[in-house]
Amino acid sequence: PISYTPTPSSISFLAIANVHDFNSSLSFNGRLQYLISSDAIIRNVSIDNNYIRTISYQNNGNRTRFNALANFSKKVNSLGIRLSLKNRFSYNSVNSVVNYELNNVVSQDYLVNFLIQNNRKRRVDLKAGATYKINNTSFSIENDLNRKFTSQKYFGMVDFDVTKRFNVNTQLDYIVYTDNNFSIKQEIPIWNAAMSYSLSKNNNILKLVLIDLLNKNVDVFRRSTLNYFEETNLQSLGRYVVLSYTYKLNTGKRKRKKKK
Repeated sequence: PISYTPTPSSISFLAIANVHDFNSSLSFNGRLQYLISSDAIIRNVSIDNNYIRTISYQNNGNRTRFNALANFSKKVNSLGIRLSLKNRFSYNSVNSVVNYELNNVVSQDYLVNFLIQNNRKRRVDLKAGATYKINNTSFSIENDLNRKFTSQKYFGMVDFDVTKRFNVNTQLDYIVYTDNNFSIKQEIPIWNAAMSYSLSKNNNILKLVLIDLLNKNVDVFRRSTLNYFEETNLQSLGRYVVLSYTYKLNTGKRKRKKKK
């Protein structure tokens, strides 16, 4: 579907495409969105010498927004795998008053995600992939507020049913944060694992979970948007082990009612 919506102060355009071919096991969906508006509500930001930020709003700005999304998935039967690729792009241009100066703020966001996994998952489930994000934000006058932020994540996962009752699972994530506003480049490997055993046919499960095997003892989260950027550091427990037992009181069997 394609929509076109003119108003006295804005114009928007939206296009969506979905394709699925069952014979070739191919799927695609895409989305394009464009919006331009005048007399938009914009932020008025002032920062004093003590770095205290005061924010107010006024209705005299212009805004342009463009979003594009494309997802692709393909099953390769000869190799027994499925490939998935996700792409996303976002462009935002908006007026913003910073320290009494009218700035044109432009933010561009890119995301690429790739995933490969096996098709037959009766005993083994394998996944591996990578995600790459970029955010570029620039100010037309307050150039010292410009920033470039990147986030990379690489991961691999194995889930293996050794027997009908015994299961082993492990996953390794490797995360990299880079930002021109932070002097330290963060590189965080996180490795978790779990083993579970079903003690009976009723699925009474004994499970051992191993958290943060590399003992990094830190959880870092960074993000950057059109209006701000932030970093959060959380001190976690570090390496630890959890042992659990799950017992199902109800076996799930229902007694059939006898018909009179």
